[in-house]
Amino acid sequence: MHVRRMPCTCIIVAAGARNPSARKAELPWEPHTSQRTSRTTIAKRTVLDIGKRVLLLHTYPPTPCLYPFEKGLRRLGFDVMAAGPTAGYGDPEQFERLEPECRYVEVDGDAHIDALFEQTGGVPDWVLYLQPGVGFLPRGLRDCPVPTVGWLTEEYKFADIDQRLYYYFDVAPTSFPHIARLYRARGYDHRVCCNFIFCNWLTPDAQPDPRTVDVGFIGMIDPELSRERCRELERLLLLRREGVNVVARSGVFLMDMLDFYANSKIVFQHSGQGPNNLTFRISEAMTAGALVISGRPEDVGDLVGEQLVEGEHIVYYDSWQEAEELIRHYTANESERARIADAGRRLILEEFPWHKQIEYFVDTCVRTIPADFLQRRHDRLARFGVDRRRESEDYARYYLLAGGHASAARRSIEEIDGWQDDPNLLCSHALTAAATGVGGRYGRDRDAALALRPAHVLAHFNEAAFAFQGRGTLTAAAVANAIRRGLAALDAVDLDAVDPGELDGLYNCPTMTRFRQELTTVFFDTMGQAARLGRLLELYRYELYRTMGILYCEDEQWRKAIVPLSHALRLIPDDGYTARYLAQAFENTGRLADAETQYRHAISAEAMFYEARLNLASLLIRLGRKGEALELAEETAAIASPWPLELAQWQFHVGRLHDEAGREGEARQALRESLAALDGIADTERSERSEEVTKVRDAVSRLRDAMDAR
Repeated sequence: MHVRRMPCTCIIVAAGARNPSARKAELPWEPHTSQRTSRTTIAKRTVLDIGKRVLLLHTYPPTPCLYPFEKGLRRLGFDVMAAGPTAGYGDPEQFERLEPECRYVEVDGDAHIDALFEQTGGVPDWVLYLQPGVGFLPRGLRDCPVPTVGWLTEEYKFADIDQRLYYYFDVAPTSFPHIARLYRARGYDHRVCCNFIFCNWLTPDAQPDPRTVDVGFIGMIDPELSRERCRELERLLLLRREGVNVVARSGVFLMDMLDFYANSKIVFQHSGQGPNNLTFRISEAMTAGALVISGRPEDVGDLVGEQLVEGEHIVYYDSWQEAEELIRHYTANESERARIADAGRRLILEEFPWHKQIEYFVDTCVRTIPADFLQRRHDRLARFGVDRRRESEDYARYYLLAGGHASAARRSIEEIDGWQDDPNLLCSHALTAAATGVGGRYGRDRDAALALRPAHVLAHFNEAAFAFQGRGTLTAAAVANAIRRGLAALDAVDLDAVDPGELDGLYNCPTMTRFRQELTTVFFDTMGQAARLGRLLELYRYELYRTMGILYCEDEQWRKAIVPLSHALRLIPDDGYTARYLAQAFENTGRLADAETQYRHAISAEAMFYEARLNLASLLIRLGRKGEALELAEETAAIASPWPLELAQWQFHVGRLHDEAGREGEARQALRESLAALDGIADTERSERSEEVTKVRDAVSRLRDAMDAR
């Protein structure tokens, strides 16, 4: 099963204020008269008396930044029953040691809400759904008899999925103030801002001074998924060349993370996707007494924005040059660093402790739910055109594209009357069949869809994607023909007459590629349907051109690769991964200047792109420019410091180039650092990448032997 893991660096986002002004929190609904007798009036709004029995739906172990909801509700006296699948995200053993009383009722990922009530002791007073770490979305939310609060990912890469789930909940909070305004303007009357990034519930052990890490970072380091963050992290790591001890790590959780922060003078923060905003990491870092430096946030965030003051609790930068100057300043001036860091720690631990934010959440997001919530929910669904068919399609999209639960997606489609005679539903059903390994069913569904609509865009696109994914068992000609059929279907589309469902159905893209990220943000934007359909056509065309070009490169048909790769880059110019393929095509057809241009473009567009860097270094050596190749290798070694194997590989390249230039001392030092990096590889990575480790170690040994023999 494909696991949708939600690193907390990306889920919970908020913003700080340069000049915060005190204001009352905005409540999510306008005044409304209710016919119910059980009610309370808050700020002249008629609302429901919320009860104490809460069914919390999440996964075990809880995502660390979401666990404060459960812990805080219990502290406030709520009777919390937690249920959900087991996710395995984070550090389960450490979490169990820290919170041994936390227990979940194990349930199926597509259970009906009524079945969940039966499994957890009866109907609760309200339901709190926190974005799970694996596929888990209860069916029947439309008619749930009690109020529901749903906190989804808010990640740009899942916008096309989340946007089709918000309206099933009575409250769908967001940590983004600008997102709350955007959605409310679009008719989502239940999206209220509630920023809870101060909810860190752990306090690290005391660490002896001085702190040995100048600038620390912990979080997901995935250059394809978190492009903006990794580009800035790359610049940050380059400060290692001037002696700044920058340490970046991934896969560190809970107290291990806070202990790392407690040994860091400064913690670098970047939310990863879209406009920069503050994340849950800042409260963890502040609790540990580190100074947080972040790019200026996009927006002021709710109650947190009233507490967090720039220059008193946190430091912002507006350009990377300014960021470097601030890092140099605060690493050299401990008293100034400590003043801000200590104020931030007091804010988190004493002035605005985590449980106060959970109380604020209950007051502003739960106690304000209108007494006629069920009617409002149904009215909202009707306003967005959500009938039973649309509901089944929404669930199928979630289960397949986000939850990794293809069988549940297939069952959702099969609930729709007449799906066997609908080309759009047949196309979606075919994809779920393929995802569950039923290839024969996929073929029958695809053929039936094409019999009804021969030029069906997604049917051809998905078929081309399957052909490309399975190209190891097909001829290049067969894959190319499938891609050409997809392009022909796109050429045949009349945007004024096309059925939107033909473009807006389930698509074949099992990994979070640039194509999928671009496609999902189409739904996050406010463009109208015509503009959105036009952009979808462009993106499908981009992906088919990209895969055609890669296919030709892999088959060493370099000249034929140039045209489709160039077409793809015209549609998404800053796709560095496609630029690298184009550079390889240029290099192998003798266009070396064009190759160098594209390699440099790829490196500037994509952070930590080691393959492109190695290609460029090899080309520079080929052109007799070994000095430039050495500069590139030394730069890359600094960037590669978080990854021991990559660091070892690049230190070897540095050593080899120094040796060829006659600098034996520098060469031997680089080789020592290469071997030291290999010694630092964790046992799990050592076993998984043992062949690569052996290759580097052998290459170092051969070069040292050659140097000794001179």
